[in-house]
Amino acid sequence: MKGIRVDKPGNKPYLVTGHKMYMIGSQDGLFPERGEHLPYQMWGVWAPPVKVLNGLWLKVNGELAREAASYEQLPWGASFSYEGQDYSMERFQFIPQEEKGMILRVSLCNLSGGAQEYELSLGLQANLMPVWLAERAGIEDGKDRADFEEETGRLFFTDDKNPWTAVVSADRKLRLVEGARVPQERRENPLDCYCEVSCKLELAPGETGTVDFCLAFSEHSREEALKTLTVLAQDKERLWKEKQEIYEEIDRTAVLTLPGKSRWEEMYRWTKYINDWIIRKVDGVGCGVAAGYAEFPWWFGNDTNYIVPALLMQGEYEACKDTLRLVKERSIACNGNGRVVHEISSNGQVYYEGMTTETPQFADTVWMIYAWSGDRAFLEEMYDFCAEGMDWIEAMCEDGLPRGYGITEIAGLDCFCCDTALLTIRGFEILANMSEALGREEKAAAYRKKQQETWGIFQKEFYLPKLGIYGDMAAYKEEIIPRAETWKYTLRSFPITEEEAIMGESSCKKDKSPEDLAEKERLKKRMEGVVEEAKKMEEGDRKAFYLFGGHHSTIAMEFGYLKGEQGAAVFEALDRLHKKEQVTIENMMPIGLGRENMGYANVGNLAGILTNIERVAEGFGQVMPGATNEIYPEQGCFVQAWNSLATMWPYAACILGIRPDAGRKTVRLAPCVGEAVSGMSLANLKIGGESFDFSYQREGEADVIRVKRPSKDWTVELAEDWKAEFAGDGAAVTLIVEDEKA
Repeated sequence: MKGIRVDKPGNKPYLVTGHKMYMIGSQDGLFPERGEHLPYQMWGVWAPPVKVLNGLWLKVNGELAREAASYEQLPWGASFSYEGQDYSMERFQFIPQEEKGMILRVSLCNLSGGAQEYELSLGLQANLMPVWLAERAGIEDGKDRADFEEETGRLFFTDDKNPWTAVVSADRKLRLVEGARVPQERRENPLDCYCEVSCKLELAPGETGTVDFCLAFSEHSREEALKTLTVLAQDKERLWKEKQEIYEEIDRTAVLTLPGKSRWEEMYRWTKYINDWIIRKVDGVGCGVAAGYAEFPWWFGNDTNYIVPALLMQGEYEACKDTLRLVKERSIACNGNGRVVHEISSNGQVYYEGMTTETPQFADTVWMIYAWSGDRAFLEEMYDFCAEGMDWIEAMCEDGLPRGYGITEIAGLDCFCCDTALLTIRGFEILANMSEALGREEKAAAYRKKQQETWGIFQKEFYLPKLGIYGDMAAYKEEIIPRAETWKYTLRSFPITEEEAIMGESSCKKDKSPEDLAEKERLKKRMEGVVEEAKKMEEGDRKAFYLFGGHHSTIAMEFGYLKGEQGAAVFEALDRLHKKEQVTIENMMPIGLGRENMGYANVGNLAGILTNIERVAEGFGQVMPGATNEIYPEQGCFVQAWNSLATMWPYAACILGIRPDAGRKTVRLAPCVGEAVSGMSLANLKIGGESFDFSYQREGEADVIRVKRPSKDWTVELAEDWKAEFAGDGAAVTLIVEDEKA
């Protein structure tokens, strides 16, 4: 497995993780103060729900190793190279998969030409503090204190109001450096604590000396921290080997080959690693896939729906199921009516009760896990909660459409939104599928009827024939006018308090209004047009409006409600509108392109899928090696979990069109292929816990898809609703199914 090396790396971020601890610093080896949810505090070393360190620093003979000459991002850790006046130094760090601890290996080489004694110092600034929303849990941060044991050479950090304990040791004798000060400029915090420890290395010319430092943490007790420290110190080689083996196995699973697209293959491969980096386990709270680093290292309702698909390709069923169990548990505790929460901090506190879309998305995710894993027991476990959720959705409906926020975080965009309506339709569809799978035929028929009825209402109210797309939101006259008047000037994010009306909550700190003056003016004119249009409405009438780009129109194709020429016409209308509105790639989110790709697959637009993958690839590694940012190319979270929907999922779901039904041991294909992806393969893809190989080749005028199945127990066939026009080039598809040899 290759890492990614950066020379003269600068202060862009890096990430090193295990499932119980993670570390964020800058690629030059330092620790800038960064963060919004907890201002200036989101980087450093965290063992959720507690921060452990602001950072750590190395010195040689009292001089700070200030800027690394190179940085290498590894799947299982990170490595820094330093060049001193008479030495070179390597710093390697990794976090064992299931421990609240870190191992730091420092190797120093004598380049002086003579025997030398070097003093190697490690400085640590403890900042034992609780995670975001701690005040809701009644947790108060205390003053951090240091205690150095000369006899053992162990350095302890404790918090005087909590049982939190961090402890550091080394495999050489350490001494405390008296009067040490933080070597990097930082804001003054009366609660944190800085200490330095050092050791001597006597080296012959050309000799390299190595020091292994161990950091262990417990939020429960000093004894538990020492127990973890013992494991780290005694078993570090085993822990390192286990970590490497984990990523070697990840490498062997769901392997993509695409001739001529090595950068896409690399982006895909690193996405598989990221799918492990995002797993967070917190004592007393649960385990689940987090949204992203550095700002969202916790759990979400809607994000989970987009993160899970790629993990299913790798067979990570348990992580997916654990995430939904965690979200379900917190939703019941917070809402108790089937509504799914939006955001859960790693201390278990819920920030927002949930957007309307998140409830049907939860059901959709349950169904995906069942389809890929075949776990009927899990489907039964989740069914009643999903059904209760759709009951809550129906309670939110007026004249057949649900009220409430969708995924677009614009204050006041909470009447009858396009995405909430389409996801309600999806929710009914999914509950019908679940009911059929569990033999509840009457329930299935009732949900199918609701799906069809809601689709009919949506089509009638949301389609805007003059534009050829669906409106962003439907609203009554008295609702849309004050909103549009406000949107002329501000698009502050929700949630909105009653006192702030539709002006948004100040805690978000970001106004999503366009920064470009010309774009701002276009938005203002559009809102003026909306107001004039609304004034012509009769009191009590409800109408859909084009407001912010009509992007949610693509959801109709994403879910396959519009296919072929009918769906393509909507895409073409959107393209014309965006050109007129001068919409650019700037501030593009890969998640949007990933969802668009699913729509492209249903209309046979292979070129559109490949264009979107290339757009995302342009941002690959722009900030952190191996990752793509939340917002193209360098904004938002520098590791964003749901980007896998654009970097990994399209190959399985969009190009090969793989539709598993593991419970029935059936795999159906709805391919969107063509000459541009000839030679593509996905090997060792996990379905129902077994291994499948898929490959595609253009042979003459025919598209040939070969599938190696694990046994004849599995049926592999083209989907009944798939048509040749949906294939990228419109060529005839030949499906060849082979059996794995015993």
